[in-house]
Order: sequence, then structure tokens, then C-alpha cells
Amino acid sequence: MDGRGRSEGVKELGWKGMEGVKWWSYQGVGVEEDGKGWNYEGVVVEEDGKWWSYEGVVVEEDGKWWSYEGVVVEEDGKWWSYEGVVVEEDGKWWSYEGVVVEEDGKWWSYEGVVVEEDGKWWSYEGVVVEEDGKWWSYEGVVVEEDGKWWSYEGVVVEEDGKWWSYEGVVVEEDGKWWSYEGVVVEEDGKWWSYEGVVVEEDGKWWSYEGVVVEEDGKWWSYEGVVVEEDGKWWSYEGVVVEEDGKWWSYEGVVVEEDGKWWSYEGVVVEEDGKWWSYEGVVVEEDGKWWSYEGVVVEEDGKWWSYEGVVVEEDGKWWSYEGVVVEEDGKWWSYEGVVVEEDGKWWSYEGVVVEEDGKWWSYEGVWGGGSYEGVGGGVMKE
Repeated sequence: MDGRGRSEGVKELGWKGMEGVKWWSYQGVGVEEDGKGWNYEGVVVEEDGKWWSYEGVVVEEDGKWWSYEGVVVEEDGKWWSYEGVVVEEDGKWWSYEGVVVEEDGKWWSYEGVVVEEDGKWWSYEGVVVEEDGKWWSYEGVVVEEDGKWWSYEGVVVEEDGKWWSYEGVVVEEDGKWWSYEGVVVEEDGKWWSYEGVVVEEDGKWWSYEGVVVEEDGKWWSYEGVVVEEDGKWWSYEGVVVEEDGKWWSYEGVVVEEDGKWWSYEGVVVEEDGKWWSYEGVVVEEDGKWWSYEGVVVEEDGKWWSYEGVVVEEDGKWWSYEGVVVEEDGKWWSYEGVVVEEDGKWWSYEGVVVEEDGKWWSYEGVWGGGSYEGVGGGVMKE
């Protein structure tokens, strides 16, 4: 570790010609300063011949740059940062959160609904109504009763000259209102609440979940696909086909073969009068179908499957991962940022900047004499 907090190390890359080359890692915005590349995070501005990194809003003041978070306004020749709503009062700027109104030559901040009362502004949350020359705040449904306003949650109906609040479905029964959740039907002069599908059976109402069909004078509830077979209803999940006068349920791709239906997952092709299921890329080769994963190319009359970037070289196809560049008539695969240097291509990770006619890769924050997470080392055989 040197005096600037930079760690030295060795990175075994096995690249010839790289012995003794120094590497450094930076992350963030890279700028040139004093003939060096520096890395900053945030907004970067030039000040006094130096570059500085700021987070937030950046303004110029007294020949300096300052960083502010929030709303920025000018006051007395200065810039100030405020959060919330900003208004001018008595030649000053103030920051408020919520609703802002003017009162007695002052600005006030309110949260919620704001109404005027007795020459004053008041803040209310919820529904606001006027009552007895006053404003009141209510939550829920608000109705007028006996010259008063009441707040209800749910459905509100009038009963016996009163208002009542109900949750769910509200129906009238015996001159009363009742609240039900779910589906509501009338039975024996009464209302009942059901959840799901509601059907009438034997003069009664029943609640079912799923698909409901009639069978033998009864209603049945099924989940999935419902078909009729032998005078019965059956519930199937998946793809449903008819075979030998029967219905069958299959999951996946369904094809007909030898008078039968088969279920396959993946890509389905016909071969030798049979259907086969493959996953991946499917190609025809020597009268056969083959399944490959990745990129598929033709080579020497054969199909090959490659993962990554695929290029042609010396009449062959090769698969590379990362960035692929041509060098000395060959293709090479690199990971990271790739730049050309001294007629060679080099791969770097992190932010790459040019310094002293060289390209350098940096990770971490590096600037203003502060180093965080800076990695360094010497590449060797």
C-alpha cells in the first residue's frame, strides 16, 4: 500500500507482451486534470482550474460552484436549497410542505383540504362539508341527516329516516336494509349472500366456485376445462382432445400420431412419420432433426451449436464470449471495454480513460486526493 492508499497487487492474465504494464481501476465520470485522468461521481464542474464532483443541483455563487439538494432559489445574492413548496415572503423565500395559502400577508403551509372559515384558512383531511356555519372534515361517505352531516364508510342507504353505512352488497328485506358480501340472491322471501357462482337447485340457491354445469338435474362445480362424456361432465386441466370417443387432458403441445394424441413439451417436428419433441433450436441434418441450444451455424455440411458470439475464421466457425475483435488476421474474445493501443486490442474492466497516450481502466472512486476501492497491480507472464 503506497502513501495514497492505493493497493499494489499482481493480476495473473497470462498475456505475453504485458509484463511490467501497470493497471489502475476507476469508476464514475472521468475528466482530465493536470495531465491526469480523475474519476468522479455526480455532477462534475470546473473550478479554479480543478474539477469537482457534486451531487444534487449545482449553481454558481461568488465564483464558486455549490451543490444543493431540493429546490434552489436566489436570495440576498445567495443561492439556497429548499425542500417542498417555495414561496416569497417579506423579501425572503420559505419552504413549505403541503398546501400553501396566503393569510394576513403571510404564507402558511397546510396538509389536506384547505377551506376558508371566519376569515381564516383551515386544513382538513377527508371530505369537508359546511355545518352550522363551520367546516367539518369527514372520512368516508358523507350524508346529511337531521340537519347534520355524517361520515360513513361503505354503502350508505336511508332506513327509518336514518342513514346507515354498510359494506358489501346492500338489499332491502322486511323493510330493512342489509349488507352482504359476495353474490346476493332472494330465497324463501329472504336474501342470502353467496361467494362464487350462484345457481338455483331444488328451489334453493347454491354457491359454487369454478365452472358450473348441470348433470342429472344437479349443478356441479368444476375447475379447469369441462367437457361432456358418457352423459357425464368431467373437468380437465391443460389441453383437452377427443380420442376413441373419450376426452383426454394433456399439457404441452398436442399432436396426432397413429390415430392417437400425444402431448409434447418444447419444439415439435415430424420425423420418420413420428412426432418428436425438442427443446432449443431445431434444424434438419442428414434427414434428421436435431435440437441445439445457443447459436446454430452450418459447417462442413453439419450444424453446430455455439454459445456466445460466433465468427468465421479459416473456414471454421468459432464461438466467443465477450467483445470480439479482429487482430493479426485472427478473432479474439475480450471481456470488458476494448480499445486499440499500439496496434493491439486490449480489454479493460471499469471506466477507461486516455492518459499520457495510453488507455487505463479504473474501478472505484478516485479524485480530490481520495481513493476508494482503487485496485492496482503489475501484469506479468
